[in-house]
Amino acid sequence: MLTAMPCLPMVQNLHIREGNAMLLNAYDKRNYEMLGTEVCLKTLSISSCKDVVSLPREVMSCLSTSLQELKIDNCENLTSLSDGLRCLTVLKTLEISNCSQLASLPLLPDALQLLSIQNCEKMSFLPEVLQQAVSLQELVIGGFLTLAVLPKWLGNLTSLKELHIWNCPSLMRLPEEVLHLPRLEKLYIYECLQLARRYEMGKGEDWELISHIADVEIVSLKVLEG
Repeated sequence: MLTAMPCLPMVQNLHIREGNAMLLNAYDKRNYEMLGTEVCLKTLSISSCKDVVSLPREVMSCLSTSLQELKIDNCENLTSLSDGLRCLTVLKTLEISNCSQLASLPLLPDALQLLSIQNCEKMSFLPEVLQQAVSLQELVIGGFLTLAVLPKWLGNLTSLKELHIWNCPSLMRLPEEVLHLPRLEKLYIYECLQLARRYEMGKGEDWELISHIADVEIVSLKVLEG
């Protein structure tokens, strides 16, 4: 029976799933300091781990200069990503989905370029820490069922190139601050009935407000059926 995790110095991609969260214990910075070796892990994916409540700060510290991509899916008891997330100085991609108990995010790494938040039921609005993600180039939000408005401070994300919004049925309109982002070139809206009607190509009352964006895709089955 395995009672302790060995170091995994050469592993670059790790997928932890279905309760094997003890693998996270392999990334204890003290182990690597004793061995005089560096951590090589670039991609970490955690899925369907009921015993994961938070991401240990010690693990984040150990991965601070190597981890570039972090994906977390279907961890139903996850309540916190821990403040150690900001220690991930080269993290470029963060994807979080189907984590029903996660209500907020800590400060995000400065290097983050892609953030995806989908189907996190307790997160009823976009966390304010997001406005400090000045390097963010792509934002994906989905499953915010009660979200009625997007915050105006999204206009501070001046590096944003792509905005994807899906299954936000209560969202009525997009703030002008978002529509006037200087680098926004892709706007994708899926299954957001109110937005689909408002911004429908050539027909919606506010289509002209988004017509300058190079790549716009709006899909809603209810609008198509209507």
